[in-house]
Amino acid sequence: MRQMILDFPKQFQFGLKIGSEIKFKDNFDSLIICGMGGSVLAGDLLKFLISHLGFKKSVHIHRTYGLPYQTSSQSLIVPISYSGNTEETISSLSEALKRKLKIVVITQGGELEKLALKNNIPLIKIPQDFIPPRLALGYIFSGLLTILARVGLIKDQSDYFLKIVKNFKPQKLEERGKKLAKRVFKKFPLIYISQNNKALAHIWKIKFNENSKTHAFDNYLPEMSHNEIVGFSEDKDARFFHTFFLTSKNDHPRIIKKTRLIKNLFKNKGFTFDEIKIEGENIYFKIFSTIILGDWISYYLALEYGLDPVSNPIIDELKLKMKK
Repeated sequence: MRQMILDFPKQFQFGLKIGSEIKFKDNFDSLIICGMGGSVLAGDLLKFLISHLGFKKSVHIHRTYGLPYQTSSQSLIVPISYSGNTEETISSLSEALKRKLKIVVITQGGELEKLALKNNIPLIKIPQDFIPPRLALGYIFSGLLTILARVGLIKDQSDYFLKIVKNFKPQKLEERGKKLAKRVFKKFPLIYISQNNKALAHIWKIKFNENSKTHAFDNYLPEMSHNEIVGFSEDKDARFFHTFFLTSKNDHPRIIKKTRLIKNLFKNKGFTFDEIKIEGENIYFKIFSTIILGDWISYYLALEYGLDPVSNPIIDELKLKMKK
């Protein structure tokens, strides 16, 4: 996994190479991204970047069977499954085929690829690098944005992808991640962030779940200050949690003030925490620096526990039992 994290920037070369598979342009009124787990994290990032990309359509992330009620005859459906065998995503694709909707599939293979080829659906095939879906975010994200550029929904993002490939250095964040992993060892991670940036906190949560094999929880301000904060009223739970505050200088001034006050509250009650500033030379470097730091922390936390950060046999076992 360490090498997978170090090689992450290379994945954006994928978005520079694809596109000929997309031959249609149309007037879509919405984008429906269907997927589960790590495969659909790129959709969360897209929603996070809507204003930056100048995306004018509504975006819906669908994490279950079938299609959401927001689906219309003018929706573009993008089923994403790294393995190609995710049953919920196959269900979404099947429903889209029945309704004769516009579809573009992103997958590495499996049943999703078979259905796409059988029905002449545009197929974006991810390289078979044998990495977990949660670490294939560069492939899926660059592929998704390239699709949207090819159908005329956003501007081409190739320049940004090139900068990531050339200049983004995951190794610069490794030592910090290793140190932070020791601080959260034997505690449950809590990740708090502003509402505008909540996709990043959720990605961290998933990385802790799957890499570190631990419970982790995310929430955002100002919402958590109206309910979840009450859980910190007593000191007795301080030993169970370590909080990461992911902050940005672009957060609303009132959120910046609330975060400072909550950190003071935690300090007075004995709760341990760290502040992670979302920084970088452009929006993509801010996003992926934050995500890669989460990868390093969760990777080294797995090693602290003596666990394999790559495999997740409990998920594989559940999938097998669902087939019976």
